[in-house]
Amino acid sequence: MINIMKHIKKKEKNIIRNTIKGIKQLDKNITKIIMLIERRHQRRSKMKTKLYDYQEKTADDIFKRISACEIHGAYLGFDTGTGKTVTSLSVAEQLYNAHIAGPVVVICPVSKIDDWKKDLKEETPQIKETFVTSFQSAWREKSSKIITELLNGDIGVLIIDEGHKMKTYDSKQSKYIQKIVADYTPYVLILSATPQNKKYIDLYPQYKILDSKLFNIKAKDFKQNYCIEAQNWNLVRAGKARFPFNEIVGYRNIEEMDAEIKKYTYYKKYESKYDRPIEIPQLFKMTSDMKYFKEKKVWPRMDEKALLSALEKGDDTFVETDFIIANRPTLHHTYMRESCSGFIQDKFLKDNPKLVWLKDFFEGNEGRLVVFTNFINETVLVSKLCESLKRSYCIYDGANKDLTKWNERDDCIAIVNVVAGGAGINDFAKTNIAIFLSPPENHIDFEQAKGRIDRIGQTKQPVYYYLQIINNVEPAIYKSLKEGKDFDNRMFESWLEGGEI
Repeated sequence: MINIMKHIKKKEKNIIRNTIKGIKQLDKNITKIIMLIERRHQRRSKMKTKLYDYQEKTADDIFKRISACEIHGAYLGFDTGTGKTVTSLSVAEQLYNAHIAGPVVVICPVSKIDDWKKDLKEETPQIKETFVTSFQSAWREKSSKIITELLNGDIGVLIIDEGHKMKTYDSKQSKYIQKIVADYTPYVLILSATPQNKKYIDLYPQYKILDSKLFNIKAKDFKQNYCIEAQNWNLVRAGKARFPFNEIVGYRNIEEMDAEIKKYTYYKKYESKYDRPIEIPQLFKMTSDMKYFKEKKVWPRMDEKALLSALEKGDDTFVETDFIIANRPTLHHTYMRESCSGFIQDKFLKDNPKLVWLKDFFEGNEGRLVVFTNFINETVLVSKLCESLKRSYCIYDGANKDLTKWNERDDCIAIVNVVAGGAGINDFAKTNIAIFLSPPENHIDFEQAKGRIDRIGQTKQPVYYYLQIINNVEPAIYKSLKEGKDFDNRMFESWLEGGEI
């Protein structure tokens, strides 16, 4: 038997070698055929937005690595205003065109749902199976059923916008996202402008759903391997608990975690030079309260018959409200503007969409921010929001000028009255992000306010967010400001009559 084996090895050596070469060549040919088929079926990009070089390179690299089975997802840690959305949609489009992935599911903050629906429709019209939902709704029955139906068939793409929202690994929304990724293995793209602050327990669920070998383990194993825990007795000493609880006081094997995070993460910081600021309109639908005031010209809500009777008689002295504004154009003008920010004088409306957006934005951006306001109650609303989020803030208006917190705290939010803080202040250039809760009506005030962050010493590209209620007066005001005009009572009356100025 031994002699036969020796004989076979000697006589068949060349045949075996040639067979191996043939198999390798066949493998190469199969690869070429697959690439040709993919190219034949590849459709040209239909994206409306032309990507910047860094966006295109990022999207292409993620696509290639996913195609090669090197990664199953990626983390886009782009700064605010650098185009995380279009970059992620470019990846989804390439995966779709290459027949690697099909449906796209987006989980995002409530305030961004309409934006994502619009972007999907405009940027990736060929992808018909899409669904956008919020973190608060995704795990509930109605949304969960739709997500299951989409991801249970063809492999899909799951986009998590503002990934820090799932940082608490045992919260309902975080556990749900981890479950659907484990069950249906979609390709995952996580988007976040929030700096990674080395709280690895917060990063754990995010990199777990990217299928990182290091992070894709049970929470107790992750804590055992990488976290340093100690007992906290504070609540026991305060008489509020009977037993201490474990808290994370540090981490071990940090270099190993950093190296793993680097494999999946793409960063984009602002360049030191820029051509012009980025201006982003944030549009919101009117709430029922806003519609009521716009149509009835009265607030608070009152009996319809009593209102009609008062308007017909022209006598509103017996009506139990100070806010009936028929034949009072100046009040009408002011109250219409106030209603867009969720109040009329000292009466607050329900379901303020601007505050919902601000809350999500504050939670997603931990650095300094400037919020410009026009009314005292706007300042009140934003300051109360900061307090509820335990966020450092300062107020700069006619009565308050102290910027100590702004200069000392990296996470401070400056609530700035447009007129009082719109000129002669250089401190606000510490940030490149400004939010206009409502528009001023004076063009010079508007330009000077923008100049607080777009000035000498600014090293980052300024980004302005213009919050506005559609089908109301605010878009008309912004149109006037863009044309370099003040918005006055004449323009308001013209808008009332025909919707134009």
